[in-house]
Amino acid sequence: YIVNAQGTSFSRASDVSDVIERIAGFMSTLLMASSVIVILAAGFIYLTAGGDETKVTTATKTLTYAVIGIVVGLVAYSIPTLIQAILG
Repeated sequence: YIVNAQGTSFSRASDVSDVIERIAGFMSTLLMASSVIVILAAGFIYLTAGGDETKVTTATKTLTYAVIGIVVGLVAYSIPTLIQAILG
């Protein structure tokens, strides 16, 4: 066991898993926020396309990538919980 500055002990595994969980949560939040911004940008491109097929295609692809980003963010957020459940 390791004793921290407050004098409480904790195991190395729970400390590492806590760090991993915090990093995954931060990265997931960052990815979700950027995906929302990209969705707004795709909507703006679509609204200002004016019937231009290349802009509509660009907006559609951008929206698709943003949704994929959201899915990846959700999966990344759940991975530490899954690992903790497997390792006990």
